[in-house]
Amino acid sequence: MKHEPEIEAWSRYWAANRLDSCISGQGIEDEADINALWASFVQDTPDNSRLIDLAAGNGAVSIRLLTQAQAHGKTLAVDAVDQAIIDPARHLKNHSAIAAQIMFHAETDISALPFKEATFDGAVSQFGFEYAPQKAAAKEMLRILKPGAHFQLLIHHANSALVAPNVQKITYITGLLAKGGPVEAAHTYLTSPPDKQAAALEALEQIGQQTLAAYSAQPPAIIQEIFGAISQLVQRSDLRFSVRAKAAVDMEGRLRAEAERMRQLAAAALDADQIRSLGDRLSQAGATELAITELYIGTDKALLGWLVCGKK
Repeated sequence: MKHEPEIEAWSRYWAANRLDSCISGQGIEDEADINALWASFVQDTPDNSRLIDLAAGNGAVSIRLLTQAQAHGKTLAVDAVDQAIIDPARHLKNHSAIAAQIMFHAETDISALPFKEATFDGAVSQFGFEYAPQKAAAKEMLRILKPGAHFQLLIHHANSALVAPNVQKITYITGLLAKGGPVEAAHTYLTSPPDKQAAALEALEQIGQQTLAAYSAQPPAIIQEIFGAISQLVQRSDLRFSVRAKAAVDMEGRLRAEAERMRQLAAAALDADQIRSLGDRLSQAGATELAITELYIGTDKALLGWLVCGKK
């Protein structure tokens, strides 16, 4: 079981109307390749099958599976489990209709699933399975699959183009949250008594200029995002200072949660030796016809992750 801060980081993330964890914002070609990946799984899945989406978040894969099933004239039932506090019916704004067809199970550890043996006709996961203890997660997945059921897992690759930029965020967030940094300066300004607000605002502006000066080119996206948010907090004279100060505290909480997510990502991404170890765990748990390949997508053939496929 993960510690509460680790779960809280993901609970915050999924409550912010997000579908994917790492591949949101991909190009049209990349998105098409990802959809094709799950379309292929649906094509190999018998009609009226029951599937399980492991470490599902807000159900990105589940939604893709049901969309592809409808396109191929198939009926599927999908259970989606995640250890975070998820509530897609409330938080997922753009896919609510199809998400309503999914049976979500929040606060559910994929290392200890609440299902009977041989319940599901297939299992999937997209950047989630690898966050759990390998031996326990492999054993549980194979336990709940019916004989002959197939599974497809998309796993973070240590050399993926997704991993390094996301992990780099930790450095940027550390700077933003440092003592005397922009976030602290913003909070100081918003909680200063009237006679000290001018000095606090001047200090905030100086710290902002110093932070931006550290980047010879365009600042990273997260720096721009936070500076934009701070600017709005400063300028929203229609809101009381206390309201804006609370928003600054929430900003700090969201940044700490994002850094925690990135630390988990760095730990979860697997190199060649580690993916072989996962393959061994799956085989020991009863997996057959196991195939592990590197998955490349888009016109530039960027490395997305490891694709792990097999059957019980």
